[in-house]
Amino acid sequence: MHKNCLCLFLCFITTFLSAQSPGDVDGHTLWLKSDLSNDIALAKVKNDPETIKATHFNFNKVLDLENLKNKLYKNVVEERYSFFAVFKSDTDQEESLININKGKTTTFITNKEVLTDLEMPYKKVDSKKGIILSFVAAIDEKGKKNNSIAIEDIFTSNEDGKHQLMEVIYYPRILSRLERQKVETYLSIKFGLSIVGDFNYTNTANDTIWDFKKNKVFNKRVTGIGRDDASGLYQKQSGNAEKDGIYIGLGIIDTTNAGNKNTFDNNTFLLWGDSGESTSFNKSKKNDDIKVMKRLWKMQCFFKESFHTINTQVRINKSEIAFTGTGATDSESIWLAINDDAATTFNYGTARYIKQSNEDEEFIYFNDVAWDLDNDRTDIFTFIKGPDFFFEADALTDCSLPLPGAINVAIAGGKPPYEIAVTSKAVSKKQIITRENYGFISLPADNYTVTVTDSKKNSKTLNISLDRFADINLSLKSTWYLGNNKQVQVSAITPENIQTKFTYKWLKDGEIHSADEQFTAVQTGDYLLKIANNNGCEKEFPFKVLPAANVNSGWTAYPNPTKASQPFYIRFNLNKEAKVTVKINSMEGKSYVVKDLGLIKEYTYTDSLLTAGVYLITATINNIDEAVKLIIE
Repeated sequence: MHKNCLCLFLCFITTFLSAQSPGDVDGHTLWLKSDLSNDIALAKVKNDPETIKATHFNFNKVLDLENLKNKLYKNVVEERYSFFAVFKSDTDQEESLININKGKTTTFITNKEVLTDLEMPYKKVDSKKGIILSFVAAIDEKGKKNNSIAIEDIFTSNEDGKHQLMEVIYYPRILSRLERQKVETYLSIKFGLSIVGDFNYTNTANDTIWDFKKNKVFNKRVTGIGRDDASGLYQKQSGNAEKDGIYIGLGIIDTTNAGNKNTFDNNTFLLWGDSGESTSFNKSKKNDDIKVMKRLWKMQCFFKESFHTINTQVRINKSEIAFTGTGATDSESIWLAINDDAATTFNYGTARYIKQSNEDEEFIYFNDVAWDLDNDRTDIFTFIKGPDFFFEADALTDCSLPLPGAINVAIAGGKPPYEIAVTSKAVSKKQIITRENYGFISLPADNYTVTVTDSKKNSKTLNISLDRFADINLSLKSTWYLGNNKQVQVSAITPENIQTKFTYKWLKDGEIHSADEQFTAVQTGDYLLKIANNNGCEKEFPFKVLPAANVNSGWTAYPNPTKASQPFYIRFNLNKEAKVTVKINSMEGKSYVVKDLGLIKEYTYTDSLLTAGVYLITATINNIDEAVKLIIE
């Protein structure tokens, strides 16, 4: 009697590699992949998009099982093995794809799960779009009887391309983690299938070409092109299998990868991933001329030998990406915006802007797009919608010292030379330039007007505030107390007459609990508020939230809500006499009332407010603050 023990470790990916040895990992005894010599003639391919769809995946030829010598591979399965398969099965019905037999143990690979004694469904991938299946197995079955890998007929005569088998790789041993990474990286780049989970993409020289920790914000839909001769990988153009609409190719994107005759050096890779945010265009908060999206992409460049810029074509599939109003009109175009300095936010004032080269019914094209001009190996890019001529400006100040600041200007479109004028109450500067980017330095804090005029006398104007962050008076009380309702509204005091927009992070135990201007605390403990400006300058304010103070047996504001110009009341009923001060502020920090009530125990304060809005009433009782919101309708 045989004792069966099967141990499977599943790893699902969205792409894989091709090579003399997959990922330069030797020892495979089965490697099924398309033979380019049997590819359809390019002339026929280019004129038959339906044939391309049925016979190619991510521009690469899929396996033609009708031309395989056999689909049953006997006497290849060992007790321990590593198995990889890349396939697509666009159907709701569960279909058997591959069977691995070893004695009395059969592993069934379907388009929905791997099935042995256990059912292991594909939870994080969708075989309708394509998956990379990777697993290792240990089976207590000796001998060669009933020993085979069988490929089902579902992939044969598949004229519509619903069922495609791209590659199959089998090793008669359990690969190390690094070896599996290299095989999976090869498959991922080749087929545009992103690897699920925390994964470092690794080339055959063991270099990390995409680090998931360093690219934590951009790990969605990681896709790439690259050349790695040790594995036979030469992917010149790619788009993600999730069909996010972004395609990038060396030179000009061709109908097939084999048809792209452009070249780049061995051990060269371009990998990109996105932030996962919306691709809908929304009006810019700072510039009425343009519409921006939240999604950002990071381009990671890897050059093993020497640095060089790589020219590509970027192509947008309009039906796949969730643009709103994608097409160019008489007054608007789609622009590719690139930050050469990598960050998790986008700096529009230092960006390079590339206008769409052309457009047809299916695609928007950007030609001659160069990456990594500053040799730092990373770029951030996004897309905007705007007119044929606009500019962006960003203010830069020193975060720690009240030193002079700068304004950077990035121009898109128009006809050079450009005249840039920067003016304030105390400053008036002009500069004529022929390039698209320029920076004004040594500027004092002030409100500025920036005007750009091109050679055809077209002018655009933006207003921008340059604040010395170190001089901005921000404050927050260090101790707050829960009220009788077991919560307290916490807010910082910010200057009223400043144009700077701040972002807020309210943290407890290192976790962000809110990003609003005000924070409702419902737990006691130590907290931290981080306030930052648009330039990333940040100030920190630690504070404590303590249990409700014993002096207050109850105070309340009523009626709440109330009407503008109508009286409202603040009723105090304290356990014992206490010194009380009442303050009423807007939620932005503007002070409306500061009233010292003196030493009281039972007292009713009456007031009214003329303007509708949400206000914060703070009662300071023996130097202890308690706050409630007051709504004026």
